[in-house]
Amino acid sequence: ASGVVGAALARRSERLAPFRSAHAVAEEADSAPKDKASVELRYAHGMEILAHPHKKNGGEDAAFICTDANTVGVADGVGGWAEKGIDAGAYARNLMDNAKQLATALKSAADEKSIPLDALRVLVGAHRVTRDPGSATACVAVFEGSTMRATNIGDSGFAIIRQRELCFKSPPQQHSFNFPYQIGFGSDADHPAMADRFEVELRSGDVVIMATDGLFDNVFDKQLCHMVSEAQDKGLTPQQTASNLASFAQRLGMTAVVRSPFSVAAANAGYLFMGGKLDDTSVVVTYVSEPSEDSDNLSEPSSASS
Repeated sequence: ASGVVGAALARRSERLAPFRSAHAVAEEADSAPKDKASVELRYAHGMEILAHPHKKNGGEDAAFICTDANTVGVADGVGGWAEKGIDAGAYARNLMDNAKQLATALKSAADEKSIPLDALRVLVGAHRVTRDPGSATACVAVFEGSTMRATNIGDSGFAIIRQRELCFKSPPQQHSFNFPYQIGFGSDADHPAMADRFEVELRSGDVVIMATDGLFDNVFDKQLCHMVSEAQDKGLTPQQTASNLASFAQRLGMTAVVRSPFSVAAANAGYLFMGGKLDDTSVVVTYVSEPSEDSDNLSEPSSASS
């Protein structure tokens, strides 16, 4: 997994000057001067979860926002479990519920030790205590100071929009086409330690979009950048932006003739597939701003759950 991240970052080395590996950051920690006041940023989150319209079980996606620990996450339960009579949505929902609870507990412990909260530790801990049958892809991110620490396994992920352009997008992890890495309860699942890890220095004005593949399989990067930029111009809240993105993705997923990221990936893998790929869609949007900036369109939810 680390090789995938290294290759992805190397391909974007010129554009990704602010992106460094966790190892590099750790090496610089003792020598780099710190001005805490200059690196504090404000984060406002909003989320939307839309089930596949034809699913009667509410879908298999889940998401959470933990304002206490400034931590967010999404998970996509693997629908193939339905063939065995198992609701993979239950696994995804409980995984995210456990991640939310652990984020709060681990944040308190990290603060006592003056160490940063680790997104992978949140995911590993949630995986350890989630005992439902099933499996899921998952992405978790922690926001502290001006830094986002994220971990992703499978084909959920995140994108960062900066100054109307795609600054970075996490690469999907797949064993083969449409067969993503997935964590679950059982010996056949992938281990969460296989997840990619990211440490990103953010800037005021950045927008972080975390989502399941229901978004990324249907919305091209240029479309994503356009919608986010338009939302910022109109002063939409993170919640409104998340809702618009999820609805747009599902509308495209219902179209049989549209060219989609999924149809392009299918063609590259040697398969013929036309149109969008209608699916459950979960989106968490994070606005990054200076603490002193007007917060009218940055209101955070008082509570959020999967």
